[in-house]
Amino acid sequence: MKKPFKTSIHASVWGPRWDIAGIGPTLDAAAAIGYDHVVIPLRTFDGVDPPALAREFTRRGLIPLNTTGLPADCDIGDRSNAVRDRGIARLSTAVSMARDMGSSQINGVLYGPLVRATGPAEPAAFNRAADALATVAQHAVSAGVRLAV
Repeated sequence: MKKPFKTSIHASVWGPRWDIAGIGPTLDAAAAIGYDHVVIPLRTFDGVDPPALAREFTRRGLIPLNTTGLPADCDIGDRSNAVRDRGIARLSTAVSMARDMGSSQINGVLYGPLVRATGPAEPAAFNRAADALATVAQHAVSAGVRLAV
């Protein structure tokens, strides 16, 4: 019987190895339990092979989803154009990687660094982050990847 809903689980439930060398057992376990999706965190990009991950997911009938975030030196609400540009580039790379591994969605704190806030964001920072996300969203639309903020 077909389930009336889709289920997902984060790859880290099985451990820290979700790269191509370590993802097999995680995907096997998720498929055996009946999950539809496995969430792959895109915290770092080094060593990530999206086409190889896509093959591993397809082999098991699973679909990847992704999470990502921004370090402080990539804050898209920052006053510095250089910092904002790094954030836009980082999020755009995550979108491309998600697309290339067969993912249709990236979740996470995409609008600023995940740190303890000292207070509410100033309106100008909020507007800068919104403008930057609009730029990333254009790439995401063309890549077929939803940004879930």
